[in-house]
Amino acid sequence: MLTSSGIERWGHSAFALLKAVQSLGVPVEEGLLREARELDKHYFQTRYVNTYHEGAPVDYYEENHAKESLRRAEIIVEFCRKSIRGS
Repeated sequence: MLTSSGIERWGHSAFALLKAVQSLGVPVEEGLLREARELDKHYFQTRYVNTYHEGAPVDYYEENHAKESLRRAEIIVEFCRKSIRGS
């Protein structure tokens, strides 16, 4: 979405990327930003073994966590698709 507006922006934070979209004047609802914030919380913890004092991510995350994260990601992707189509 940013690229389609001529802005090169990289990163792994869905929240930061949506804030950048918002800075273009695209309305981004607070609820969507909240979903992105929650999704961002899982980026390092699910990928890197040494983010927990003991154990590995597999010891802390269950199927319901994955499903909830996927739901959040799908909401964000759908917002981006609609916004690109509307521009």
